[in-house]
Formats: sequence, C-alpha cells, structure tokens
Amino acid sequence: MSSHTVLGLALTSLLSWGAPALAAPDLVTSVQGPYGLHVYETGTYTVTVANAGRHTAQGVSVVIHLPQTATSPTVHLLGQLASVPGGCSLQGTDLVCSLGRLGKNRSASVQVDLMLPEASTAPQLVADASTTTYEPDLSDNVAVFTPTLLAYPVVLGGTRDATNDHCTGTGLTSYWECLLFPSSITSHDSTFEASGAISIPGAPGFGGSWSQPTADTLVFTYTDPYSAPVLSFTGRGVGGDCWEGLVVFSTGSWVSQYRVCLD
Repeated sequence: MSSHTVLGLALTSLLSWGAPALAAPDLVTSVQGPYGLHVYETGTYTVTVANAGRHTAQGVSVVIHLPQTATSPTVHLLGQLASVPGGCSLQGTDLVCSLGRLGKNRSASVQVDLMLPEASTAPQLVADASTTTYEPDLSDNVAVFTPTLLAYPVVLGGTRDATNDHCTGTGLTSYWECLLFPSSITSHDSTFEASGAISIPGAPGFGGSWSQPTADTLVFTYTDPYSAPVLSFTGRGVGGDCWEGLVVFSTGSWVSQYRVCLD
C-alpha cells in the first residue's frame, strides 16, 4: 500500500469520526436569578459562559440585553442597574462584557445587580456569547431568563380615598416609563367605597366598581354617566399601599400606566 493511500485512509477516518483534528470550542450560556424577589427590589443575576468543547476559545465575550422600555423614539433601561460589572461596558441597554480566553471545561461569570419594576409584559434578560475562534455549533450560545417578581399584598378594606397618578401612550408596559418623563404624569382622586363602587370627585356622573381577586391585586372599571365602560385597570401591589398596572380604554389604541395609592 502506498504512502498516499495510507494518508487518504487516515484523513477519511478523521472526517468520519469527527476526530480531534476538527476539535472546536462550544460555548454554553446560562442565566440564573434570585427567587422570592419583589418588584422594585435589586437582585443579582448571574450570566455564565462555559466552554464545553474540545478546543480553547479565544476572545470570548457576552452581550447581555437588559429589559427595555416601550418608550419612543428613545428606548431606556426598564429598571435600574446598580453598577456596571467589571470588564463590561454599558452600550444603550446592553452590557457588553469581555471574558478573554476560555479553555475547554472552563467557565466565566458576570454578575448583574438589577432592579426591575412592575410591568404588564414580563421583563427578560437575554445573554448572547461569542468567540473569535471558529465555533461550528452556536445552538447554545444564547440564554433567556424571565424573572418571576412577587407583588405585595395591599388589602383594601372599608371605604378609602386614593390618588391615581398616570401617563398615557401606545404600547406602554410599566409605570416606570411614566417616571422617566415626570412632566407626562397627571393625577386624579377617587374613592373606593366599601360596597365595591367607585366615585370620582372631580368627574360628576362618572363612577365604577372595584374588586380584589387576590390580596396583591386590584381590578377596577370606570364608567361614564350612561354606565358605559370607559376604562379598566389591572394592577399589582408594589408596596406603600400602592398598586401599579395597565389601563385599557374602551375605545382607541391608547393605554395608560397607573399608580394607585391609598391616601
């Protein structure tokens, strides 16, 4: 058998079995977060990138896409970052982190201290890792984490007055978006009657009804003088005898984010 034949057989064998000559890095990304965290509390989220491949990964980095507001034309961070982790830079609402070189079976982590507000659309952290070394399998480079944030019980007992702060737009997801633009916030007073009715002192003829399906939620509807529905609110307790949530109007595409606080 000639040397050329032997070499050809050897190459065929290597290709057939995915041999070490074709070894490559394989980055695996994961995100872990705290349990039992309430809205507006700061929690630590850990992004880990591991090399499960058979070759060192050079120039490893991870981009952590933080939750975004639904504001327009400028998008902001939905929440508050305690600090920028070492080795990272904040670019818009993305943390871009350099992890350097990762040998096989090695990993590196980034810890993100983040406060998340109440939101009608669940906020997500998305981490996407990459390497300057050729990596044939990218299927596990991206990880998505959706925090489960707890609300506070705020039991509405008896007749209580309340202040309703709110802003209006299209596609709003959180009262946090109102706080970013304080001049957009307007207010009105209301009274939650023990009977389950609502009266609005500044709007004669308008009223409504309220209920609490659970101790940490509040639902109410406003009606016009003809008893026709005007808007509906669904909110969760955010502490301080307050609820935050989305208001949907009976007509039009506008929505409001409300913070309702007992006086």
